[in-house]
Amino acid sequence: MQHVPYKEVGQLYAAVSNQEVNWSMATLASSQGAYQAGKLRYLAVAAAKRLPQMPDVPTVAENGGPKNFEINSFVVLLAPKGTPAAIRDKVNADVAKVLTQPDIKQRLETFAFQPINWSPDEIRKQTASRSQFYRGLIKKANVSLE
Repeated sequence: MQHVPYKEVGQLYAAVSNQEVNWSMATLASSQGAYQAGKLRYLAVAAAKRLPQMPDVPTVAENGGPKNFEINSFVVLLAPKGTPAAIRDKVNADVAKVLTQPDIKQRLETFAFQPINWSPDEIRKQTASRSQFYRGLIKKANVSLE
């Protein structure tokens, strides 16, 4: 593989559909338009099991790739350092409440997003855990910035 940087994902998906590059990894949210327009086809999902949004698309493992190949991420709402805990906790509770609303859950499911009700402490813990995981991968693969 060779990394080919693009300024926008739309340019990347156009390059894949025009066969300028052979393949790409993508999120459902960012690639769905090109997929629905028939410009891309999904080869596999990097998940433990098939996604309900794409039941006909196999997992990486089902398609002959490594077992347990799973890539996921999380999105968090940030506030400036020093924000009072009462304000931080109120915003966290308000966002958690909104994420339980059926119309919001339905919009998120369109892109295979799942709301996670993490406390600020859990967000810090998960961020540290992911950083350590990726630091290990980078070291193991001997990746360096040039």
